[in-house]
Formats: sequence, structure tokens, C-alpha cells
Amino acid sequence: MALKTVVVTGFGLFRDYTMNPSWEIAQKLHTTGIIEELNINLITTCIPVCYKDVDQIVPLLWFQHEPALMVHLGVSHLSKKLTIELIANGHGYCKTDINGDFPDNECLAYNELKTGLKVECTDELDVCTSQDAGR
Repeated sequence: MALKTVVVTGFGLFRDYTMNPSWEIAQKLHTTGIIEELNINLITTCIPVCYKDVDQIVPLLWFQHEPALMVHLGVSHLSKKLTIELIANGHGYCKTDINGDFPDNECLAYNELKTGLKVECTDELDVCTSQDAGR
């Protein structure tokens, strides 16, 4: 039986940061034993903080790997815990990327995407959920 593929992305450098913790964490997943524990094929990749790259790379990852799950790790200076975003925004991004570009004016067919996964947080983990994906 073929292993289920899970793709985990981290992001590259942005603003004045000399490293992005999301990519540091994604890289380390290979050393945690999670591959053996969950019996998965784990793919990790770093995506530049560039709107055009995100628009090209994410669909390509879906096409190339046909994952059962794709998780995009990110960071926020506002959060004190691991936060699971329950939504993604399709518009409203008004900050420039690493190339000084703004996103194209095209929006997703839906202004907001919601997870189809059942996400519950427990007291055993220092994790919370959020309905504010930020921009």
C-alpha cells in the first residue's frame, strides 16, 4: 500500500528577519520520528514570501505530489502559541512582498476559504485555533 503524502511548507525570509521559524520547523520535521509514527511520505519545501511564487508553487505542489494533506506553517508576532488557522483569505493583502510587489488584483472565487478538517484543541497541547488569518 502506498504511503499517504503530507506536504508541509515553511516560508522564506521577509522584512528584517534573518530566519523564518516556519521553515526552520518544517525542516526539522524529518528528524522528529513523525514519518515513522504516522507512516507517511513527508515532503517539506520553503516558499519565498512572494505573491507570484506562492501563486505558482502551491498549485504545483498539489499537482506533483497529490497530497492527502498540505499544511502551510507561518509565524505571527501576536501569537504566543501554535495557532491553527481555520480560514484563508482570498483578498485584502495590502503589504508588499520581498520583491516590493503587491498581489494581483485577482481574488479567489471565494473571498474566504474554510478548512474542511475537524480541528479540536486539547489542554495537552499548547495550541489554539484562529478565525483571523491576518493579512
